[in-house]
Amino acid sequence: GDFRGHFIVEDRLGYLRTESVVQWDGVLICIDGLEIHVRKRQAVSIRAGRPWVQTVDYAYQVLRRQGDDVRNLFRYDNSVHHDHPDSHHRHQYDEEGNERLPPEHVGADGWPTLGDVIVEAFEWWHANDRGAQP
Repeated sequence: GDFRGHFIVEDRLGYLRTESVVQWDGVLICIDGLEIHVRKRQAVSIRAGRPWVQTVDYAYQVLRRQGDDVRNLFRYDNSVHHDHPDSHHRHQYDEEGNERLPPEHVGADGWPTLGDVIVEAFEWWHANDRGAQP
């Protein structure tokens, strides 16, 4: 879906492309203090004469900022630091923003695109805080 204008209110996500890599970095500012922080690196190759990208590493951090209070909601990344079959996992946080351990393994078949994370953040907002005032 198109979330610009009603859920994503400011796009501060930028990218730098070289011949071999696309590096994404920045924040999508959403309503009610939600933020989606993005760090992603994609390898660029040529297939059938056209550029082709494949994600190498990523982190999508969703949080809520209300004044000086910042509460982590969830994060997906593929850093290798957990005892999982592969590195794709989801960090979960309680209502106070404290991490619930261990992170949930999502696997190579279950790791999300940025679009999936935007939808999950929207669904979190819709279920929890739609229309809540900071």
